[in-house]
Amino acid sequence: MVRDCEYEANEISLTVSNDFTTYKRAIRPTILNLARKKVNGTFQKNLALKAWLNVVNWALNNQLFYKHAVKPSVEIRKLAALFLSDEWSSELHYTYDEMRRLKKSGKPWSLRR
Repeated sequence: MVRDCEYEANEISLTVSNDFTTYKRAIRPTILNLARKKVNGTFQKNLALKAWLNVVNWALNNQLFYKHAVKPSVEIRKLAALFLSDEWSSELHYTYDEMRRLKKSGKPWSLRR
């Protein structure tokens, strides 16, 4: 049973990560928000996981692949959020470093495009 939950959560996180619309509308803004919080010193890991859970929920409600499917349980969605957090941690760290560098030099550092 545990392996089935991990497998399903992994599949959800991979599907969510490989959709450009989800990246553009949910993942990238989440990364920018979490990096901004790290620069400001208000980052909290438990709330970051909640932000990734919001990305998973957004994708399950808006992606065509999942739009009419049966929604997975909350435990599976939380595990998928944890997988997403691990998967995008390097881009979050890179964005944080870039924002911190821009802030130190006194330039606009929001990185919103």
